[in-house]
Formats: sequence, structure tokens, C-alpha cells
Amino acid sequence: MPTISAAEKVLGDLRDRQEISDPEERDRLVAALEVLQAATDYQMFGVCAESQASGLQGLQGYARHFGAAIPATLMAELPAVAGSVYLKFNPRSQRLYVDTYTGTYRGVLISFQSDLTDGYNGTHGHFPLNLFS
Repeated sequence: MPTISAAEKVLGDLRDRQEISDPEERDRLVAALEVLQAATDYQMFGVCAESQASGLQGLQGYARHFGAAIPATLMAELPAVAGSVYLKFNPRSQRLYVDTYTGTYRGVLISFQSDLTDGYNGTHGHFPLNLFS
């Protein structure tokens, strides 16, 4: 298993891409994300997308992969937002947020959270929306 510093290097090298078509790069990215997942207690997800539908699809893929499925009730309560959006999901508090987004970045940000004061905490991304779809 790679170290946290090795995982951070991979995440830095493969960030801010709209897609990753090389299967080896995809596997390296997924493995690095899983190293940080194993080192933390939970993750929060932020999504910058062209539309609410594409953002939700990407968010659901990441949440499922990390074992944090989004409850249907949260999805049903989410207001509709036209145009580009920013979505945020905190599995621990069970909060799902959406707002308009005027920035140019697209993809998923993952905030790795540790309950321990000396545990790993860090935010990485943007990663492709379709990484887990």
C-alpha cells in the first residue's frame, strides 16, 4: 500500500482534469484516494459542474465508492438550480447543499477528515466527475 505522501503526490499530479482516459492513471488515482480514505474517518465532497444533473450523477458515484450513499430524502429536498452548480455533501451531518457556481473549475473536491487532532486532514481535487460512473 502506498504511503500518504505518495498518495498526495499522485493526487497532485492527476488533479484538475476533466477526464482520465488512461486506465493506468485512473487506477493510480483511485488507489491514492483509497489510501487517504483508509487514513481518515470520513470524507466530504464538493462538486463543480455544468448542470445540477451532471453534478449529482458525479457526486452519487463518488459517495457510493466511498461508502456514503446519499439518502433519497436529501435528493428529493434539493432545490432545482439552473446552469452551473456547486454541490456539497457531508455524509456525517447528512447535509446536501446546492448553489449557483460561476467559476471555471469542473470536477470533484474531496475533503478527507480525521476525528483525531493528529490524524490526516486535507482537501484534494478537482477530479473528473465521471471517475466512478
